[in-house]
Amino acid sequence: MNLNKLVTFVVVCLAISHVQADPITDIQKCAGIKDSLKRLVCYDTLAKSLKSSRTTKPPVAVRVTEPKKHPSDLVAARPSQTKPMVVKQSKEANKVDDFGGEHLKKAKESIDEVFFTVKSVKKVLHNKLVITFENGQVWYQTDDNFLKVLPGDRVKLSKGMLGVIYLKTEKQKRRIKVKRRK
Repeated sequence: MNLNKLVTFVVVCLAISHVQADPITDIQKCAGIKDSLKRLVCYDTLAKSLKSSRTTKPPVAVRVTEPKKHPSDLVAARPSQTKPMVVKQSKEANKVDDFGGEHLKKAKESIDEVFFTVKSVKKVLHNKLVITFENGQVWYQTDDNFLKVLPGDRVKLSKGMLGVIYLKTEKQKRRIKVKRRK
């Protein structure tokens, strides 16, 4: 009889300790598995167990809007048990609303190309150029193309697609991609 109670106690303790195991140790166990498919299954089961054990929280911010209803369209409905949440709009929310719409706002004056005179040129890692102009601006090359630029050369910076800026000398037809550093 005592042996049965002891065995039952040990089994229950092991089950409880397994249920309350630290997620970090479970992740480490999954990371130790060599077979990629078994490792993926381990991560999936861990994610499901964490998802089921986590309590659901109400959403932080919800924008509640209802269309205007005509009195003839009203239908009797069961009263709602939930209360609508009031959302305070902040500057952060306005930034989120403006995301991706920069191209919709038309700039009054947009400069597509400018000309500068090169003050100095340095080659850095992987033969990329760092170019300083006479006005103090510093630009660095972002691609692997070759362009011969010497101090005193007059260069043209022009805007390309997707925000890329190209640097081209007046003497050559080649161009390189650059970004402004300073």
